[in-house]
Amino acid sequence: MTTAFIDEYPMMHPALRRRIEARQERDAAALYDHLLGLRSQGALWEAIADAGQISTEDIWNIGTAYTRMPPATAFKLGSLTGDDLKSYQWDATGSRLRLRSLVAMGHSPARIARALRCDAGSVRKVLRGQETVSYSFRQECVQLWECWWDKTPPVNNQAQRAAMTKARQMAERENWCCPAALDEDEMDYPGYVCVARWLPATGSGVATDYPLG
Repeated sequence: MTTAFIDEYPMMHPALRRRIEARQERDAAALYDHLLGLRSQGALWEAIADAGQISTEDIWNIGTAYTRMPPATAFKLGSLTGDDLKSYQWDATGSRLRLRSLVAMGHSPARIARALRCDAGSVRKVLRGQETVSYSFRQECVQLWECWWDKTPPVNNQAQRAAMTKARQMAERENWCCPAALDEDEMDYPGYVCVARWLPATGSGVATDYPLG
């Protein structure tokens, strides 16, 4: 991962130099792919850099140029998992899209908040475009979405029917797509944009009130 070894031996045989540089390039590409995997889950570059004790500039250079990265730092970065980044803020793209799609199914922000065991104001901030969320909030959004993605809320009384109608009207007005239109492999990546538009959805059943327990 480092050019230091090559730099120490300027008279190195060209063939050996090329082999070492090729290995460095492969190692750098593998490490960058690993970090992109964390990014695809919603991890921020700043969080990855801080956890790896490296500057964000050096993180970005991994994929484009050789760096003088100490082997211990490269190993630490290569060993990072989502669990190592729990204390950091995460990109809110995936959480926002999941919650918006649940609104499109008829789940009101208040109902979503009750299921997530948080206040409705926090849900509305994410719906409106808040850029980051906590790791725990992100994980609970994922779990809730997996429980409700194809379910509509109960409509046993007038208040419930009114709440569902209002939620769907909000989604239609904002052009938020339903869950089935989202790409699960891509939607957590920062900046992901769903090209699908709002369409009415009936769902395949009725969602329970507190699926997360």
